[in-house]
Amino acid sequence: VSCLSPSLFLFPSRMLGTSRISSNSGRFRDPAPHLAAAGKLMTDPNDHVGNCLKEEVRSVTPPHVKPFRQSANLAPGQHFRHFGKAHDPPVLNDKAFGYSNDYSSTAAQLMYRQQESAFSEKHRMLNVLSYQGGATRKVRLPEATQDPEYKFGIKTKSSQSAKELLFPRNDPFDDPDEHTRQQYIKTHSRYDAGEQKSRGYNWASHGIDPTAFRFGNLDPNFENNGAAKCLKPDDTKSRKTVIVKKGVEDFKDVNSDELGQPRNLGYGERNLPSNTTFGKPNKYDEWGAGRIMMGSYSPSQLQPDDTIGRATRPGFRNTTTAGDPNRVFGVPTLRDDIRRPHNKKVTDIQNYGDEPKVEAVMYPSKYADDLVFEEDFLTVLSKPQMQGLMDLSGIPLSPRSFEAAWAHAADTYGPVSVETFRRALDELAL
Repeated sequence: VSCLSPSLFLFPSRMLGTSRISSNSGRFRDPAPHLAAAGKLMTDPNDHVGNCLKEEVRSVTPPHVKPFRQSANLAPGQHFRHFGKAHDPPVLNDKAFGYSNDYSSTAAQLMYRQQESAFSEKHRMLNVLSYQGGATRKVRLPEATQDPEYKFGIKTKSSQSAKELLFPRNDPFDDPDEHTRQQYIKTHSRYDAGEQKSRGYNWASHGIDPTAFRFGNLDPNFENNGAAKCLKPDDTKSRKTVIVKKGVEDFKDVNSDELGQPRNLGYGERNLPSNTTFGKPNKYDEWGAGRIMMGSYSPSQLQPDDTIGRATRPGFRNTTTAGDPNRVFGVPTLRDDIRRPHNKKVTDIQNYGDEPKVEAVMYPSKYADDLVFEEDFLTVLSKPQMQGLMDLSGIPLSPRSFEAAWAHAADTYGPVSVETFRRALDELAL
């Protein structure tokens, strides 16, 4: 479907059938009548914006595929049917799975983690009655306590801080006498490490020494750490018996998968034989996964191609002829075989062999900041140019020494440059 071009909205005079918008006639002007209108003019009467915005009707799912789609069980008021029973015979409407609830257990009992025993309940009730009986005791307090302004306790001196009460500087128990120690035992049960508690019994009247006497009878089959082993048995010898709620196990039976067994989908007992296999068997042929991966080739097909490693495209075979065995193919990177242009363009990236090497780029000359490069020292100069350069550089050189250095450089190195003239000065020690 093609939509209208924006230019047709800007210049409606270009549209076919301008009589339809005659009310806008004269309100728009084409600023460039000599240019062709953009877009494509559609002459089909059905090709309009309404059809562009109209949604296409989607294809309907085939009836034999619909039972296996998840959307088939999402219709309101429809019975949920597992896709594995799509083609099974229909179940009678009066058949119900599971069992009916007798409502013997309330929601509070199910949500409570552990049922309270009769002993715990009785003990809790006795504690409640003790608090309730204490609230109704008829205790008569002194007359002074009837005053609303009365306060219990002894007023503490304002100069005594809480820090001194919690951490006294002179604690009498740091170096106590026997009387002080007995007071701490009575008020705080502060016994020493390993000290036997004394309840004030008269053991001497019964002929008992509390420091050596032991109550009870000795076990003839005494075993060390017996109580510890009862509280923490050896798991390697016997497994612990764990008691869990039946509702939790029923949930695991339905929600979890069992190894080697089909998943319980809540259909109940269907009285199927133990060797029942669900699904449809696959059709096996001689072309299995292994044969597809390895293939089936003849010995001749497994041999490498004769043209492997060779150029087979005409004009791209780099082969030498009998008369030119040392021929080199390709184009060199440094084109010193061609002349460098007099005015080299900025876009010309070709290296004509006159550019500096990597060493010169990494370690430029110390005169590079003054725009003096290595080739400037090798440029051939005339005698007046060299004489003027020496005068401008401030080198004190007499005319006789200059003539001697110039003659030595010309005879030894040929054309004289700054580098050859400098070497001549060093060799003549001028």
